[in-house]
Amino acid sequence: MKKIFFGRHKILTILLCAAAIFVVIKCVNGYRNNKLADAALLTGIDVQDYDDYVKELENVASDIDGLSQYDKYKMGLDYRDGSDTDYDGLTDKEEIEVYGSDPLKASTAGDLYSDGYKVENGMDLFTYYEYTDEILFEYNECSEVTLEADEPTDFYAVVRDYTDRYSLSDFGISTIYKGYWLYNYNGPLQIDLSSVFDTYGIDRSDIKVWVYEGDFLVYRLSKLESCKYTTDGDTITLKYDFDDESAYYVYITGKKSMASSFLTVLRGTSSVQIEEASDSTGVAFICGSPILEQLFGYTGHIYYTEFSDEEKTASFLADAVAYCLSTVLGADSKISVDDTDRVEAVSTAFLNYKIWLYQTFFPMCEAKPEAETIFNVIFNYAVYEYEEDDASELAVGTYGNNGSDDERDHYANYHTSFEPYVDELPFQNFQSEYGINGNCTGIAYLTAYLFNTGTFPSSGSYNGISWDLTTDSENATLTDVGLYDFKTRSFVDDNSGEYDNYIGEGLTDGENEFVKMIGALYMESNDALPYIDDYMMTDGRTNDWSLAEDMMDYLDQGKILCVGLLLKDGTGHEINVYDYYYTDAGELLFRVYDSNFPQNNLADVELNCDGACYLQCKEVIREDGTSSFTYLYYPVKGDVEYMASSNKNLMVENSITVSDEYWNVFND
Repeated sequence: MKKIFFGRHKILTILLCAAAIFVVIKCVNGYRNNKLADAALLTGIDVQDYDDYVKELENVASDIDGLSQYDKYKMGLDYRDGSDTDYDGLTDKEEIEVYGSDPLKASTAGDLYSDGYKVENGMDLFTYYEYTDEILFEYNECSEVTLEADEPTDFYAVVRDYTDRYSLSDFGISTIYKGYWLYNYNGPLQIDLSSVFDTYGIDRSDIKVWVYEGDFLVYRLSKLESCKYTTDGDTITLKYDFDDESAYYVYITGKKSMASSFLTVLRGTSSVQIEEASDSTGVAFICGSPILEQLFGYTGHIYYTEFSDEEKTASFLADAVAYCLSTVLGADSKISVDDTDRVEAVSTAFLNYKIWLYQTFFPMCEAKPEAETIFNVIFNYAVYEYEEDDASELAVGTYGNNGSDDERDHYANYHTSFEPYVDELPFQNFQSEYGINGNCTGIAYLTAYLFNTGTFPSSGSYNGISWDLTTDSENATLTDVGLYDFKTRSFVDDNSGEYDNYIGEGLTDGENEFVKMIGALYMESNDALPYIDDYMMTDGRTNDWSLAEDMMDYLDQGKILCVGLLLKDGTGHEINVYDYYYTDAGELLFRVYDSNFPQNNLADVELNCDGACYLQCKEVIREDGTSSFTYLYYPVKGDVEYMASSNKNLMVENSITVSDEYWNVFND
């Protein structure tokens, strides 16, 4: 790369170029978000407006005399019958009608004995008692963290080490010294950082403390708050008002640099990254700013995919760094293979997303030494690829172009034999006269019934819709577990507009019979299942963890499930869950077939989680020691409306229903 020299007006030039880049980035982000919105991903369950739903609670009597469910809701109580909002062992009905105690305080008197404990032991609910027992925090897994109990629910405070759970590079933070997940606690938080200072050889002034409220950290939706603290030797005390009804991530990090903050906006979306290794191909994405390199020493960034062979990875990485020095940053750059903050292994899907994003929206910045432009002076990127001569191509065979052998092995299941490249319907969820917003429930239940039972009625009727699949010989393959050979994606795409996916004229008679069968199943599913509002939760309230256990038990039998979700955009959607496993951080991941992304593939949409769909779940200890089921479904990079979550910071209300192929609901 040519040496870059600046004239006497170089500072003004830099500022103008930086402003131009900022404007371009804002416009590109807006364009991309609009494009995703235009894609109009389909859902098949109509859900009423939440305000209308809440108003309907006014007409529903609660279990407390003289109060409607809406009255309970307005009081801050869980509006459902039998609720115990403050987790003190007494129901809200008992507190209001029998004891006259406060249903929103675990201890009405404000001491460390819960109202339920006092009733059980004959103590006066309105008398303050000094706590004489030893205060234990059995769910504090970090010895360096000190807690104090201010109320009975603090005894169930949870602290876990989450240092390695997330990367904060998308927030402009490159170094994480310690990370914690905290909930069920509202007192002062003290952390002894002596091991951090000793291990990293840093000074107390070199750290920064960040707090994020929520069960899951979601880039673009999650806002890290800078947290003040006081010091006493090597111990810090956070100056933050924790709410015992919320969960928090607390991070002790290095400080942001001006350069990293400036380039944060050029980075992609964080995700759960499930690494996949290949022995035949390697790709690196190299980006950086020659201006920032020369003025501030910012060394750019290299993202790369790993080989399963560590020696091959090391050799490939050395070549990638050399390519970076010759093409992007120049020979004087300080970047090296040992700089783990700037040279980062990522998943294939994450890397593909970055390459697509930059080549689509910043083509003028791609490094081309033979035709260098002003944009290459400001910011440069390049792609370095390595591929062995005998590298395997994508398999294009019996099941179509649906994944390489490595991918198929990577997504092999542990608990069911469901094969996403075989057992998913190959075409996208579609609209019809039977399901005008999509037939996702029909597709989900067809998939579950076919896989779990191995068959499906070749003819039938429901609610005035009759179908007969025997009129088309290709329909006979529906009785097989492997569905791919029924129709190709053209079944939908050839009969739809670019984004509307509406099945209209032009289908064969046999294809119309299939559409009628899906429509009948869509209607029957919606009639057989409880309305999604029947399982609505508000303000972060969640189902019992037993729901997740029941799901895993069913998958352990080799059968798949149907899951209905309330999405952030206010609609409902039905998906299939076909496997599960735990991450190193102890989070439960359910593998998902979403008919909006057949075989994890849809043009112009990039998925999180290594190009697949996952329902992320956590077991959370409640304030009474019982366990709850929290979840996040966020499959599409950048599309925050196509999300379902129990995190109250992401969605005020949430609803999830789990059922089998016979519409038996697991929530009950």
